[in-house]
Amino acid sequence: MSERFKLKDKHIAELRAEIERTGLGLSPFFKRADDVPPLLSENMARNWLSRQTKMASLEHWKWLLSQYRNLADNIGRGSGIRKAHVSERASLKDRLKVRAEFERTGIGGRGIFRHLVDPPEGLTRQACIQAVANPKANREHAHVRALLDTYAQLPDNPYQPLTDETREQLNAEMKRTGLNWPGVYRALGAKAPSDLTAYIIQTWSQQIVKTAQPEYVELVLSTLAELPDDYGPGSSTALHAPNHRKREKSDVPKGHVRITKADFNRLWQYRRETKVSPLELLRNRSDVPKALTASDINAWLYRRKDIVKKEHLSYVLTAYSEASKSLTIS
Repeated sequence: MSERFKLKDKHIAELRAEIERTGLGLSPFFKRADDVPPLLSENMARNWLSRQTKMASLEHWKWLLSQYRNLADNIGRGSGIRKAHVSERASLKDRLKVRAEFERTGIGGRGIFRHLVDPPEGLTRQACIQAVANPKANREHAHVRALLDTYAQLPDNPYQPLTDETREQLNAEMKRTGLNWPGVYRALGAKAPSDLTAYIIQTWSQQIVKTAQPEYVELVLSTLAELPDDYGPGSSTALHAPNHRKREKSDVPKGHVRITKADFNRLWQYRRETKVSPLELLRNRSDVPKALTASDINAWLYRRKDIVKKEHLSYVLTAYSEASKSLTIS
């Protein structure tokens, strides 16, 4: 039995360099090759390059590399070796997988084309773009297989969509604490990741970007949630001017309460968990207190109103709690 060894990055790089030097991909190479060792095939070699297979026969590897080394430079370019052929069509299931991989990695047709090593004949950049954009159209099996094999080597996209609710919560917390973007960044202290900056936080807040790393957003929101109101009295934010008026208990009318930081965080937690808007929350309930409206709840969420009827706040928190439990049960 032939000795086997573990393929390392240097081995793969060496074979890729030979393919690039000769201009001869694996498919035309095996079509013209003589005396190919038993069990060695184009698919096996392709799996080495894509790192789908991490072990190789030493005999196979040495033969393939020596054959390439014996070839002249650019022998495969413009030689007409690759011939048109009637190819097998990819299944709809596999074509949809290409789209799913795009959504997982965030890398589209142009990007995946740059990652391809020795793409099959006809798999151009435009073909890659079309395969990602329109998975329902027929595609060659070899094209789809090459795309899926390449996608399989790529990590998940660390960025996720930044929802309007999350953005509004960030702005509401900045208003409550009186911090501007540099102030929010400084509040993170040693917890701040090396690639997170005040400008990035600004892009979230001002809708300059539509995606963000969720763990970074959660870090910023959780840090802000721990800070008291008007934490940055000396700062001025382009979004809101903080209210520095001292808040006395006498400001609160009888039967009313001031929304605490804990209540504010609970409201937002329920809102994000259930994805139920204030309008939807009240629409399907028959016991809504008199004068309580969805606009009121939105005013609480976005810090436009922080003194509310005690009965109303209790009702909304209970209603959201029930909606959250219902979601968990279902």
